Amino acid sequence: MGYIDLHCDYLYKLYKSLYFKNEKVVFQTDIAKLIQGNCISQVFAILFNRYETKTLGEYYKCIIRLFDDFIISNSDKIAKATSYNDIINNLNANKISAILSLEDSQFLCESGDNIEKLYNDGVRIAGLLWDGENDIGYSYKENKPLKKQGVEAIRNMEDANIIIDVSHLSDEGFLDVARYTKKPFIASHSNARKLTNHRRNLTDEQIKIMADRGGIIGINSFPKYIDLVQINENSNSKIEYLIAHIKHIVKIGGEDCIALGFDFDGMPNEVLDALEIKSANHMDNFYEALTSSFGENVTEKIFKSNALRFFKDNLK
Repeated sequence: MGYIDLHCDYLYKLYKSLYFKNEKVVFQTDIAKLIQGNCISQVFAILFNRYETKTLGEYYKCIIRLFDDFIISNSDKIAKATSYNDIINNLNANKISAILSLEDSQFLCESGDNIEKLYNDGVRIAGLLWDGENDIGYSYKENKPLKKQGVEAIRNMEDANIIIDVSHLSDEGFLDVARYTKKPFIASHSNARKLTNHRRNLTDEQIKIMADRGGIIGINSFPKYIDLVQINENSNSKIEYLIAHIKHIVKIGGEDCIALGFDFDGMPNEVLDALEIKSANHMDNFYEALTSSFGENVTEKIFKSNALRFFKDNLK
């Protein structure tokens, strides 16, 4: 089987477990679960939660240190990857590839030197926004275009071979990314708005734009972004809902634009019971369900081949 996942918040949960010891932390993507689920490559987001007390620079250093320690302490099982060749070499060595991304790129705007620092530290994907406004633009909560500094930032990202991630971005911001960039970009953890009418999800127009550009969309298992019945605190994340979203995205964008981005460890504890796929070690049931719906060839594309192809062309 084997799978590639485009987004998890394990590093932020690890940070919380160490610095906020009064919080109960339940990991969905620790090393044991990734191995049990037969993960080939996991993208680990550096979530810049603006509610933290540390400065962006201090917080970034802390997360990078946690990531490096995590890799070193599990060096027989997982290795950092900054290119497609790294992924293949790690696969041949029977190791999971760990790719770094940003979730909120405000840190990139803090200094002109930060983009080079990010690249040198191994960051290869950058989500522009998380939960609100920053110097780049606006999240899905406010439908406004990128700011002038945001247009400059995405051009600098392209020049630096950092892949742009539009999950959480406003609709107008999405159109600006499509307008002002040339390379393919990703939506690391987003679904189809046509099926679940939440602004975190992608419109059919956005899906088509991404597919035509050669981008990929990671299906998200967060309950209120996938539920076909209700979008509230009682939302559920069922395999049948995931399959419905995948079918719609394939219908609009084709079978080469869909991948996995489950958003594991990015969900509050209170929604975990609403998940049919509760963690990274429960992917086999999903694989069987996808195979029944799409056949083995398309299922392999969704689980790994589409992401591998994208990384071969864009992860440098």
